Amino acid sequence: MSALGSPIPKERSVQIADTIRKQIPAICLMSMGANKFNWIKNSQKYEGGLSFEFQNTSLVKKGRIHIQLTWADDYTVVLVGIDYKKEKIFKVIKGVYFPELGQTLDKLVESEQTLKAWKH
Repeated sequence: MSALGSPIPKERSVQIADTIRKQIPAICLMSMGANKFNWIKNSQKYEGGLSFEFQNTSLVKKGRIHIQLTWADDYTVVLVGIDYKKEKIFKVIKGVYFPELGQTLDKLVESEQTLKAWKH
């Protein structure tokens, strides 16, 4: 992993990113083709986080997800679309707790039709 924002030691930032990655169900990461994992440095709003790219989901051709650990011990999840090297923030979801992380990511990148088909 490499860095993206750090007064806290690099090892702590990497540990936070690794913990977040372990909290996401593996099937969720595989189904979205997650790759290029990076750790996010801390800031005034965030203790650290995880960033990764994905591609070819039912809603997004190519994008990036930022999962930022707030100082309140919940996550802010940011969906960034990538189109011809240009990036645009599509959605920000605040107040996500780790048990909801996989479901939150699925809802961000997959259509309702696809999610319904998976439940059968």
